[in-house]
Amino acid sequence: MTSSDRKADKTWKFVVKLIISILLLLVQLAFYFFLFFGINYLKSPHPNMYKYIYLVVQWIGIICVFLMYRKDINSQYKLSWTIFILLCPFLGTVAFILFGNGRVLPKRRQLKMEHYIGAYPLKETSIDTSTLDADFLLISKELSNESKYPLYKNNDVVFFKDALDKHNDMIKELSNAKRFIMMEYFIFGKGKIMEELIEIFERKGRQGIEIYIMFDDVGSLLSKDKKNIERLNNIPNLHLHIYEPIGLSINPRVNYRDHRKMCIIDGNICYTGGDNIADEYIHLKTRFGYWRDNAIKLSGNSVESFTNMFITMWYMSSHEKLDIEKYLPAIHIENDVYALPFGDGPMNRDNPGYHLFLNMINSAKKHLYISSPYFIIDNEMIDAIINKHKQGIDVKVLIPSIPDKKGVYMMTRAHIGSLLAKGVNVYTYTPGFNHAKNIIVDDKYAFIGTINMDYRSLLLHFENGVLLYNSNEIIKMSNDFIEAVDVSEKLLYDDFKKRNIFLRFFEFVLQILSPLL
Repeated sequence: MTSSDRKADKTWKFVVKLIISILLLLVQLAFYFFLFFGINYLKSPHPNMYKYIYLVVQWIGIICVFLMYRKDINSQYKLSWTIFILLCPFLGTVAFILFGNGRVLPKRRQLKMEHYIGAYPLKETSIDTSTLDADFLLISKELSNESKYPLYKNNDVVFFKDALDKHNDMIKELSNAKRFIMMEYFIFGKGKIMEELIEIFERKGRQGIEIYIMFDDVGSLLSKDKKNIERLNNIPNLHLHIYEPIGLSINPRVNYRDHRKMCIIDGNICYTGGDNIADEYIHLKTRFGYWRDNAIKLSGNSVESFTNMFITMWYMSSHEKLDIEKYLPAIHIENDVYALPFGDGPMNRDNPGYHLFLNMINSAKKHLYISSPYFIIDNEMIDAIINKHKQGIDVKVLIPSIPDKKGVYMMTRAHIGSLLAKGVNVYTYTPGFNHAKNIIVDDKYAFIGTINMDYRSLLLHFENGVLLYNSNEIIKMSNDFIEAVDVSEKLLYDDFKKRNIFLRFFEFVLQILSPLL
């Protein structure tokens, strides 16, 4: 398909979507008008009618609560919705019907995806597991069973303690691409980093290299540039798609954002971690102090799992099928480094990311290091961390000192109170914003990826990550974490208790509603 054909096709699709969005918006506006104005109109001449409507809505809300409690979803999530529906019957019930379906995609869409994914089952890897750490073996088995992605042996792993180092390495590898490039990011923003990438894409596109780029519309809403999008669309052999564009109507799928970050080159290399395509991640722009982020470069057969994740999301978003056989790894590595890349999101009812985090916490024998920009988790995970501290395990939790979102940061502060009360070591990264997302257990195995320790990442968004074992890079991750802790401030419970009473009350309210926000 030529560039002009792609433009015409996109224009036609845009017009159709615009018409549908306007029609849906009119229907929704009529419904909201009835709820907020029509009921007041009925209230005066028809008081009984108002009571009946109020009772009907209340009972619909109660039925929603009963149906919700039958579902296998997080208990904190259920409790927050229940409180919201009981306190605000009209708004709570409507919001629940639109957005309260947890992480489940519509059945029709799920069947389509399962059919497409089933057409290419990931190859089972035969690994002698007799020498593996017993805890790691159990954790990896559950993760593999829930995520449907296998454990791989023979991997090269490079850990980057700074996203700038990762960016420089990625630019070099992109310049050497021979077959294809796939990029999927939550934020695909304007700036110097984008200029550098576009120059490479223009050169590689003219060489006949296939380039696939996908980014999230909500994540990139404030940072995308129309001129850059136009330049990308004019590059030969470059295919660009925006995941779930925001329309005029309210789309229940707006909750299911594509928070993944990956760059796949020739099927042999994949970069992933916490960083996005934006200048602040590589310190060209200062936001919230020094931006701390981690990433890895993964090479070998395990990249096949990332390619599978990408083409699955590409199909779900663009409805275009890519033949994965064209994009398989073309290198072979021999070593004893294990990696289990996996994806998580609304297509998966098992919550593999949540269970991985919980299992890693519970398995710690010596030390447990947790780094996350947000810390908004349920009581079960909080209790697991506290229990490890009570067992004498060296537990350290690192969060930002300077917040990027004040409301979310207030929820984080509210949730760490339970840890501080029990003596768990919690640190705020004094130089700025800690965006690194990793968990390190006993320097034996570690997680790195895109999953934050909050309800959105763990229960709603599309995410990705890697479970690593028997790699020297895990020691580097551990050392980097300790270096970050050394320049951070340790929070004290006595100071935490001295917060303003109104602030504490507001944090308490946010803590109750946090699964919905």
